[in-house]
Amino acid sequence: MKTKSLLMMVAVFLLAMFGTSLAGSIRFKDGNTIQTLGTWEEGDKVYGFVNGQVKSFPKEDVESWSDSDVAESVASTRDEKTQASNGATQFGSVQEMIDNFLDYPSSNGRFILLQQSPLHIQLSPLVVPGDTVGVVKDSVNMTLLYGVYRAFIHTPVERIKVTAVPLEYNIKTKRERYLLPYQRTITVNREKALALVKKYLPVKSFADLVTTTSTGGIKLSDQWIKEWSRVYYSNNEYPGQRRFVNELSE
Repeated sequence: MKTKSLLMMVAVFLLAMFGTSLAGSIRFKDGNTIQTLGTWEEGDKVYGFVNGQVKSFPKEDVESWSDSDVAESVASTRDEKTQASNGATQFGSVQEMIDNFLDYPSSNGRFILLQQSPLHIQLSPLVVPGDTVGVVKDSVNMTLLYGVYRAFIHTPVERIKVTAVPLEYNIKTKRERYLLPYQRTITVNREKALALVKKYLPVKSFADLVTTTSTGGIKLSDQWIKEWSRVYYSNNEYPGQRRFVNELSE
């Protein structure tokens, strides 16, 4: 691969690992859209950082892709919401939060409100054919962490049940399917989730897990802090994503 692509891959990986996020998206000609941490093109392919992995898609199947436009749109939307004194954007419900953050769009089945009370939601990370078992399982774990901690950071909910089911999208056949054998569910309350994160990170509240960053002159609120990113995205540092999720589900 050319030097430019290698540099982009490294840059996006570091952004994901250390808490600064590039908001992006890839829209396909069949109407599907995926959110990325960074998007770029090289030759006849469009690349995106999705679920902790660099994915490539044939340019002929892509209608459009963007970075800053999405970032600016999301930043503008969040500015209109209530900001807590600590800076974390607040929403009245988990569904409102999901609809504003766009990470798991309900329009293509990646967010489903299974039950309002007690609250039970389903989130689906996007995977592609060829992803290893490890990649799929880590995507599920990341999604569980997203559902739990985004809910407690940005909404007043006291308890939540999150089911993560990976959604496989085949760019060649345009088909989607839920990978039910990888489904995982956890139920946790606010007290336990905060106690666990305080066990490993120097934070006092859920809001301490997010910060405001600047990318290309655009301010992005509610980005993971670098310490939490190392847990959220990776198993390379203690305690690691897998161990953290296992403890959360005990």
